[in-house]
Amino acid sequence: MNDKLENGCSYKVRSLGEQHCFTTPRYIEDISQFEKLLNVCEEAHEDEVIVLNVFCYGGCLNTTKTVYNALRMTNATVYTVNKSVAASGGSVLLLAGDSIGIEPYAYTMIHTATYGHYPDKAPEIKASTDFHDRDIRTFYEEVYKGFLTDGELTDVLKGTPIYIHDISEHKGRLERMFEYRKSIEEEFYEEQSQGLPTKEELLKKTKKELVAMMVGEDDEGDSE
Repeated sequence: MNDKLENGCSYKVRSLGEQHCFTTPRYIEDISQFEKLLNVCEEAHEDEVIVLNVFCYGGCLNTTKTVYNALRMTNATVYTVNKSVAASGGSVLLLAGDSIGIEPYAYTMIHTATYGHYPDKAPEIKASTDFHDRDIRTFYEEVYKGFLTDGELTDVLKGTPIYIHDISEHKGRLERMFEYRKSIEEEFYEEQSQGLPTKEELLKKTKKELVAMMVGEDDEGDSE
């Protein structure tokens, strides 16, 4: 029997293909474990739902980051559920959901990560560890901001693991995380809208002025 199939995400389709249900492998290793999930994320439409049941002790960071990015960027709505344990990389995948569920007695564990391979030369070891520190901090701030306090995140990056068992604690942290994500989205859209004309301003412009705006022409440079 194929080991990759044994260790990969299980998959089934519900509701005539509109709901895609996956269960994580217990240990995250090779990207091939998530091949079907990645394909579904890439091809899914806005009216589809991806359900990811998380029962995972963690594993390879680079594979985890790839799957997390796919879940966050897909057009589908992503629903993740902590079925029993979401530890290390499993907690990252859990927090990739647009909606997140916690089963009774499930726990979440968060700790810092290692890439597992470093070069032999001392300068290269230092460069690798410095890069690792910067990279993991940036990624963890993206994943855990709001779910963890700034102090907790600092402790995790220093090597102190955090275990979250209680459903009510999960709920409170998830509410703060979604509030933070919403504030970031609102801030982004506000920045994007800076300098754009209001509806009232557009209504006052002539057809010629609107065309000039669309093609980027300067009104002063126009000639009759």
